[in-house]
Amino acid sequence: EAAIVSEPRIIARLGREIRDRLDPDGAEPKDDTLIQPKRWLDFHETADGVTGTFGLDKETGALLANLLSPLTAPRSSDDGPDLRSRDERYGDAFADILALAARCPDTPTEAGEPVTLLVSATLDQLTTGIGRGLVDGHLSMSAGQIRRMACDAKAAPMVFGTASEVLDVGRTTRTVPRSLRRALIHRDKGCSFPGCDRKAKWSQAHHIVHWSNGGPTTLDNLTLVCQHHHRVVHHSNWKIRMTNGIPWYIPPPHIDPEQQPRRNTLHAFHTWLKADHATAPGPMVLAS
Repeated sequence: EAAIVSEPRIIARLGREIRDRLDPDGAEPKDDTLIQPKRWLDFHETADGVTGTFGLDKETGALLANLLSPLTAPRSSDDGPDLRSRDERYGDAFADILALAARCPDTPTEAGEPVTLLVSATLDQLTTGIGRGLVDGHLSMSAGQIRRMACDAKAAPMVFGTASEVLDVGRTTRTVPRSLRRALIHRDKGCSFPGCDRKAKWSQAHHIVHWSNGGPTTLDNLTLVCQHHHRVVHHSNWKIRMTNGIPWYIPPPHIDPEQQPRRNTLHAFHTWLKADHATAPGPMVLAS
């Protein structure tokens, strides 16, 4: 009767329901441990980066959704509401997840090396942030972006001859060792940019005086910033000043003509109390 007046998809649904009512136990379940979940990833490089598509099984898809969820909320700032589209917010959240995975000590190796990007740039380009370098030998990237990457990474200096032959390769050094990062987490609790609620695991170590400019890798020259605010600090006129062991941010004149110092008070109340007993680097206004 239904087949006379209904679409094929409705008939199929009715057929499944009849089958399930007649045989509620269904077929004998298979051993799920022997079934390889269907997952795939297809991506390729473009002039602007990487693009691609992917598919995940239900379990892995739920894991990805849970990882993305706390990172995709709109993020307002002093410049106004978050103007990123939904896709852009999810793209930024995915980048945060990749950065977190790259910092994991259990990251798999390739040919004995952990996850590594080979960046080629001259010392002058790295110091001034002007010019361009190559990532993995072919992907062009601005020197400013390369300098931001060098904030919390391994660096291996290479000396080249006049014919571009490698004359010497220095030892790689981790600019921010794990013990120092733990001290940063204890002090900053998360991204130290004013008003940001990103937790420490989603934050990177930033050299206040750039490492490429000779800034020391010490607690009073480091602070935690999330990936978004790491770009803001490197590519805008925001400045950071350390006072009594607390990072204060000096906004650019177009945000605050008086450039009153600001700090993050969201992560830990005892950090706030400690700061209020210290001498602030100038007049400030705290918003509730």
